Amino acid sequence: MQKTLLRGSILLSILIVTCASAVTAVPVGPPQIPGGPAGPTASGMENIIKPGTILTYDAYVSEITTDQYGISSQSPVVSFDWVVKVEEASGGHYAGTAELIPRSGTVESQVHRWSYIEGQQNPDWYGPPLWVDPGSPAESAGTYGKGTWQLLGDPMGLKMPNPFTGTEQSVNQMEMRGPGIRRYISYDTDYGTVLLYTEKTDQYFMSFWSRPLNAGGLTGPFGGLVP
Repeated sequence: MQKTLLRGSILLSILIVTCASAVTAVPVGPPQIPGGPAGPTASGMENIIKPGTILTYDAYVSEITTDQYGISSQSPVVSFDWVVKVEEASGGHYAGTAELIPRSGTVESQVHRWSYIEGQQNPDWYGPPLWVDPGSPAESAGTYGKGTWQLLGDPMGLKMPNPFTGTEQSVNQMEMRGPGIRRYISYDTDYGTVLLYTEKTDQYFMSFWSRPLNAGGLTGPFGGLVP
């Protein structure tokens, strides 16, 4: 019942903009990080997602409507920057802040605190998974349901040019389908960073495109700044 606390507050604030001039999502409280022997262990994620890491996404939300003939159409509602900052990263536990910076549409700037456990479902998480394990992508993206993802291409990836850096990178894709929802991820098979994340229901379509904060600060061909 509380599975979409953060996600629901943000989506609500975005999707009701056509009815209100300004809205504010309710931020979640301080991250609650469980411990004990059942917790995850450190992995290659910690080589990429470190304290101080910043991941920035261009985000877009469209409302989906269906006419009397059953034909669906999308209407852009809002676009914003989604800036994820990592403050804690240890033993598979991650925490930090995420800032929504409006670009178009009527939605207020918002800052949220989040916590994230690698390889597990994270009810308060919103947006792309922090990281995908290139060796086991369908299992590592457990934020939205462990073991429910399906690879769409060669696990080794397809070589594609990176428009930001001009270098070539290896990319693969996967998707998951559940009752009333479909999710899609494109990820870098070398670094495990998520390049594109989309989410579609009968009511809305949402996409997050990864981009670098500045071309000179990158340490790899992906949309993030790692100190």
